[in-house]
Amino acid sequence: MTTLVRHKCLLLASFASAAILGGSAIAQAVDPTIAQIPSDQITLFSGSSFNGASLVVTGPRTNLNIPYRIRSVMIRQGRPWEICSRTQYRNCQTYNAPIRNVSMTVGSARPVRPAIQPPIQPPIVGGGRSLRGMASEYFPAPLNPQGARVELQNATGNAAAERADRFCKRIGWNGSAYERLQTVSGRVYLADVLCVQSGF
Repeated sequence: MTTLVRHKCLLLASFASAAILGGSAIAQAVDPTIAQIPSDQITLFSGSSFNGASLVVTGPRTNLNIPYRIRSVMIRQGRPWEICSRTQYRNCQTYNAPIRNVSMTVGSARPVRPAIQPPIQPPIVGGGRSLRGMASEYFPAPLNPQGARVELQNATGNAAAERADRFCKRIGWNGSAYERLQTVSGRVYLADVLCVQSGF
């Protein structure tokens, strides 16, 4: 009788172990950390490990009136959110992965949008940025070989013409057909130079 009871106990223990392992596998399969959560959605839980009362927030919210402290947060991996302890996005911290155990008050939240990249500027070639045509090229602010504005010590028209010719010849043109002087903070620079192939 004792042997039979012992066998029954071992059998029940085996079934219990299998059930626990099976439940664990099922829980892992629906783990919110690996679920395909929408990038514009966040879920705030009153319990740790994504348990308890929950509030799903979609898109930016300036005022979240949540009657409990947040103990865990479900966010799509790599899609950051700004979670703020006060309304109107004040006292914020950025998170980009699910949080299983935390304690915080949430007053507002919003997804972090990717930064807009500035347009790629054309490379500075030769004497700086220019507008090039078939037989001429216009430089509003010519640059010297070091990449700085072309500065003149002698602020005269002849000096400007001579320096503009040198500038144009250095970058492959025959000379300058037009140039001006620009004074900035007491310093004189070459400006508005039109380099031409011929006929200057």
